[in-house]
Amino acid sequence: KEMGIYLKGYQIPSYGWPEATLLRYREILKIKQDATENIIIYLDADMLVQSDFLKTLSPISWINGIALVSHPGYWRPTRLKAFLYYLKTPMQVLKDLFLVIRIGGLGSWERKTTSTAFVPRKLRRNYVCGGTWMGLRASFFAMVDECASAVDLDLERGFIAKWHDESHLNKWKSEHVVEVLSPSYCFDPTYKNLFGERE
Repeated sequence: KEMGIYLKGYQIPSYGWPEATLLRYREILKIKQDATENIIIYLDADMLVQSDFLKTLSPISWINGIALVSHPGYWRPTRLKAFLYYLKTPMQVLKDLFLVIRIGGLGSWERKTTSTAFVPRKLRRNYVCGGTWMGLRASFFAMVDECASAVDLDLERGFIAKWHDESHLNKWKSEHVVEVLSPSYCFDPTYKNLFGERE
């Protein structure tokens, strides 16, 4: 235990692709009894934590006890920053407009109605990333349980959602009002749209 952080390892099956990501909700549920903390945070294994981001979080204000993170690839600045971004990247205006017209919003939404992860066009707003999400314990595990059940139902029908676990997370978000944090919590320096957004 160092600085209030306690780490414990869990062995999981050696899944192939895409099961390694698709079945994460099922694996997370297996450790529910051990995860007794008030706030649970999921981070992809390849995340690099560069600062004490916990100081920037306000769990008490998270809507319905959940905080998801805007996907860094599909988040766009607003107001003056949006104008400057599109001025510097004029082709992005056309790409974004094409996506909005074609599928209803920015993101890689599941559009096949055969999947439990299908999100209707009118609900395709603010696509979130699957690499970072968090919540108050009860809310966190309630969400994970719903996503795990949806994944299992798809698999029973022989279907795998477009972006696996992330598709199911976005479906869940489309049906629930939750806090959506800035993409700075899943920052990628290669995205020009994130300029100036790092916390």
